[in-house]
Amino acid sequence: MSAWALNPAKSPGQNFDLSTWKLQTPFTNTSSGGVLEIFQPQLTTYSSNIFYTATDGAMVFWVPTAGVPIAAGGYPRSELRQLATGGDWALTNNVGHLLTATCKVLTNPPSGKIIFGQIHGTASDEIVKLQWDNGTVRASFETNYGVTAFYKTNGTWNLGDTLSYSIQQSNHLVTVTVNGASVSNVLNSSWDVDTYYFKAGNYCSDNSTNTDTVSVVAFYGLNGVAGAVAAPTFSPPAGTYSSNQTVTISTSTIGTSIHFSTNGIQPTSTTGTLYNSPVIIRTTTTLKAIACDSILTNSTVTTGLYTITPPALAIQTIGTNVIVFWPASTDRAFVLQFTTNLFSTNWVGGGALVTNGGQFVVTNAVSASTGFYRLKK
Repeated sequence: MSAWALNPAKSPGQNFDLSTWKLQTPFTNTSSGGVLEIFQPQLTTYSSNIFYTATDGAMVFWVPTAGVPIAAGGYPRSELRQLATGGDWALTNNVGHLLTATCKVLTNPPSGKIIFGQIHGTASDEIVKLQWDNGTVRASFETNYGVTAFYKTNGTWNLGDTLSYSIQQSNHLVTVTVNGASVSNVLNSSWDVDTYYFKAGNYCSDNSTNTDTVSVVAFYGLNGVAGAVAAPTFSPPAGTYSSNQTVTISTSTIGTSIHFSTNGIQPTSTTGTLYNSPVIIRTTTTLKAIACDSILTNSTVTTGLYTITPPALAIQTIGTNVIVFWPASTDRAFVLQFTTNLFSTNWVGGGALVTNGGQFVVTNAVSASTGFYRLKK
């Protein structure tokens, strides 16, 4: 949801679709002794000093460092937890999962550390934690389930800067992108022992119990999508080439079909050509592809422009001969043509072609009049 669509007069649950989330708070549940959790339908209209709508419509997560942690020795939080209707998935179900959000870190706790997005395990461990550390944003990964974390940095920002992020899991590949900077990690089979879900909000990594210190994070967009097919990728990538390109189209979400087009039409699950072998690009072409599944949400369309151009010709005059040559890697569909009038439509064959030392070479007698050569398909 975009910032300009948010209504400051509404509760967070009325501005954002929180139907598949619950809120974990830094308050004590007086009946159970654990932390207080807010479920639907109460969450739709719930608002308090730790979860409220700001004057610009943002969904604000406010956490005192003296708040109640979920477990002894842990940290307090005002954080959304994805429920089983959208979460609690297995890595081996061959389904892609995507969390997108836009937020701002407004106030640092004394530690300077806040986790504002993560994939958490139902039993215990986290696949990834997206952490703010005094302005440095980094993804915390682990080599194996239950071992010490290592970090990959996305970038550095200031308090109040807009952070647009996504966390994507497709099979065992996890990719975290913040303001266009992406880091990835491939999970091994040790992670298959658990099931997982998204969390987003303000997990304040500070338990200093100081009643005067807080951390504050404001969200302007939040969307957790289960079953999103990863967009196709092209290899080699789109670009300018001087030879035919054999393009492989793939997606990291397995068990899906890919439809593509080379005529400018947008492919869908029912239009375009079903991909089953590499696509050969012989002329300048716009390639489009979509990955589809009968259950999952179709991917976005990937578009790439492949420009096939002839290389520059090199020409030398040696004695009574004019020698024309160009790289032998050039598509053989390009043929050498000759004319004595640059504006003529009457171009003829440029001469007999031989290959010599990685070059295509044509040798002709010097013409009595000015001659012009070109490569043309």
